[in-house]
Amino acid sequence: MRPKPNDAKKLPSGSGGFSLLELLACMAVLAVAIGMFLAAISENVQLEAMNSETNIALNAAIDVIESVRSMTYGQINSTTVPPTFEASGLASDGRTIRLTASSGSTLVGQAAVTENAEQTSKTVHVRVLWRSITGSDRSVALMTEVTSY
Repeated sequence: MRPKPNDAKKLPSGSGGFSLLELLACMAVLAVAIGMFLAAISENVQLEAMNSETNIALNAAIDVIESVRSMTYGQINSTTVPPTFEASGLASDGRTIRLTASSGSTLVGQAAVTENAEQTSKTVHVRVLWRSITGSDRSVALMTEVTSY
């Protein structure tokens, strides 16, 4: 005897798969997870750019400090240490970045030499101020002290 088409085994009610509500809930959770992932990637790109800027600023300040360290005590003065300087370099992706002055300054790099009253040591302050890719003002400062003996 041949089975009739209506005699096929039927699934019990409620066990036929996912309901529309379950699918919508799953899609909402997935959308939130994807949104958080994209936000994290965006934040990472911005932080990488800020790190590149900070490295460029530090390298510019270190260059000035290293030039001071290569001088004798008598050579260090406000004319041999550049009072202003530019800061530029390569980003991690290979493009050239030139730091621009912050809103409160017209200069990017600044250096100052001071000598103590006994004339036994000179202090060199180096500061780099710039407007970050995020629009905020940032700065890096280094100092070195050179003694006469």
